[in-house]
Amino acid sequence: MIKESMLTAIGNDELIHEFAFAIIYRCGMYTVTAGKDEYALAQKYEELKKKHEIHYPKTSKIFDIISNSYMNESIQERYDAENEIF
Repeated sequence: MIKESMLTAIGNDELIHEFAFAIIYRCGMYTVTAGKDEYALAQKYEELKKKHEIHYPKTSKIFDIISNSYMNESIQERYDAENEIF
């Protein structure tokens, strides 16, 4: 796991985004829940973002990217379920 000190020293935006997407895409296969699981994950990462934003801003940025990604996926999954798009 990358530590905040390493992110501060080398953490340009590209590294931060790559690290965030590595976390997002490690999930693999999952059961379709009409966006409920993605929403819960978005909330989890939003809480982590808020918890770390003062002392660990770059780590907080990673959590923000992850949270936004899961929230967008949740919205899309909900829309698809409501409109029966498969």
